[in-house]
Amino acid sequence: GARLVGYVTTDPAQPFEPAALKAGLAQTLPEYLVPAVVVRLAQLPLSPNGKVDRQALPAPDVEAPRPTAYEAPATVTEQQLAAIWSQVLGVERIGLQDNFFDLGGHSLSAVQAIARMQAVVDQPLTVMDLFQHPTLEQLSRRLEGECPLASAELVLLREGRALPPLFCFDPDGTHVQAYRPLARSLEEGRPVYGLSLGHLFSLRWQDLSIPKLAEQQAALIRDCRPHGPYHLVGWSNGGVLALATAQTLERAGESVAFLGLLDTQPNQALYAADGPTPVEELIAYIRRDQREAFDAIPDAEREALRERLESLGEEERLETAIRWARERDFLSPEEAEASIGSLKLGYALAREAARFLIVTRSHPIKAPIHVWWTTSTLARRGQGPVDWSEHTTGPVTVETVVGDHMDAVHSIHAHQRIGEALATLRTASA
Repeated sequence: GARLVGYVTTDPAQPFEPAALKAGLAQTLPEYLVPAVVVRLAQLPLSPNGKVDRQALPAPDVEAPRPTAYEAPATVTEQQLAAIWSQVLGVERIGLQDNFFDLGGHSLSAVQAIARMQAVVDQPLTVMDLFQHPTLEQLSRRLEGECPLASAELVLLREGRALPPLFCFDPDGTHVQAYRPLARSLEEGRPVYGLSLGHLFSLRWQDLSIPKLAEQQAALIRDCRPHGPYHLVGWSNGGVLALATAQTLERAGESVAFLGLLDTQPNQALYAADGPTPVEELIAYIRRDQREAFDAIPDAEREALRERLESLGEEERLETAIRWARERDFLSPEEAEASIGSLKLGYALAREAARFLIVTRSHPIKAPIHVWWTTSTLARRGQGPVDWSEHTTGPVTVETVVGDHMDAVHSIHAHQRIGEALATLRTASA
């Protein structure tokens, strides 16, 4: 296909770097005007009237041999990018030292490649990144960044290097991307990572343990940033994981400078003392606007349900309760569309989060805690459902977010306040 070719005259004694030249042009020109190939000439051919003689310009040497021996892509990122480059450029074999533009890439094909790469690596990426890192190896290193991203458990939500990262905790295995608006709202230079729980779907829900998860997540954080102070934030049950991870980091001798909890409210009362009966537990997970409908069920039917659930083993009891609630429209719309496995994991996380908070009150952390409750939660409960001062010897600040549970993580007000708190910490440490 047609390609835009640029011609340049330079001092022959100076090194010629086409990629650097194109990166500079990309900062001032529209993407479609950045040449795919740059050819260096001793001088531009001129017509008799002193204008550039376009007919005399040499064609770019598209068949020039590759400057280095072929090196096969090795890492997952390298192999993913190589496959995309091969499709976009129509080149069968892509090596580590191959340059996207030297292989025939141009601004429009770069846009196409960027779109495909973003979908695969789930990271923000721009055409400028490709201009600045044009070889397969360079772009792979750029995507792998400061932190090891070979694991799907650590998701880059926003790139940055100048400031300490913010680590965001997935509440249920499906919502790590809910933090993207927060990530985009923070000051330039602050990287933001999400700690995904998606890998839990391959495990038995009965084996879920908050302390074990905290150890794994603390290890991921320390692989990325070996030493604190650390900045953590968790929405919903992700707040409990953030608290547990802060506890793990402090036990390792590290410090946590910021711990944000967004509408985190495990049902501690349900799991206190001897714990709930199967029916009491089922009622606790029924959508609130259907509680009266549940109460209207005839006593005989409720008793039959109780006997049936108590006669089953834990696995079958949970599946039976989920199907029973789904058939009667007692689950939220989101829960009604979720898989049985996802609902089991959500149940296990909610149960273990509540149990963890009950036990961990006797082992408070030192970090300051910043709490945000939604107006919906306060209206329903009358006050904040958890007294977080029981869980730290440090200060606790409490603020309110207008809206419901989802607004706690999407609220612009909460984003601004988190950004201000992090900026204050940066100023104090300067």
